[in-house]
Amino acid sequence: MSADPLFDDEILAVASDPRDVCHHLGLGGIAVLRSDTVPAAICRAFSLPTLRQLDVLLDHAVTPYSVNFCDTQSAMRWLEPSASDLRILDGLVPGRITLVSRAAADPVAQRLSRALNADGQTLGVRVSSSKDEARVAKLLGGPVVTAAINVDGRPAESVEEATNYLRNRMRRLNIRQRIMEVRDRARAKNSDLSTVVRNRKDGRFSVLEVIRSGAVADKLVRRVASTPWTPREIEDVT
Repeated sequence: MSADPLFDDEILAVASDPRDVCHHLGLGGIAVLRSDTVPAAICRAFSLPTLRQLDVLLDHAVTPYSVNFCDTQSAMRWLEPSASDLRILDGLVPGRITLVSRAAADPVAQRLSRALNADGQTLGVRVSSSKDEARVAKLLGGPVVTAAINVDGRPAESVEEATNYLRNRMRRLNIRQRIMEVRDRARAKNSDLSTVVRNRKDGRFSVLEVIRSGAVADKLVRRVASTPWTPREIEDVT
């Protein structure tokens, strides 16, 4: 038994049932699961008190957040994507890539952008190739925020290590929160973070910027982003 009763029940070990995870997140909790990249913390996108706790636990200044959706169509409703953005969404999503794109003019999308980013104009969006992770967003009926958990300057190697790291941070910072540890069912353990990219305007042209190299090769992203489309292909994804 813990010597400090404040932390007796901050960890809930459960099976990897997305319905259990959704219930926990709906109550304002944080879950730790293996994404299609590395172990990550996950919470509801509009649970602002929980996001503020994550800011402290993970040091948001150096830990980027991504907004995860159940499918590409759902993600696009929150964005004003450029033509190059659309090519990436159509060619590499779902997948281990995070696309930073302009947030839609919708007040809800703008509010989320301001909550997550200093610029208040963009969103880093993902659609995970992990079916369980995508199902959580689908069952919740809205986006979730995820962030890789780094331990001693490297991504956590296991869900257990990531959960223990958060637990120790909670003790040290006196933060009260219940962490749901989701059992790791993945056979293949990925160690690469997602590739993070954005397209920026340079005069009349769009220039792809790789913010962080990762699981998807930079060369592949550049090729997809620059591949010409026919009007029919653009119509299909919009």
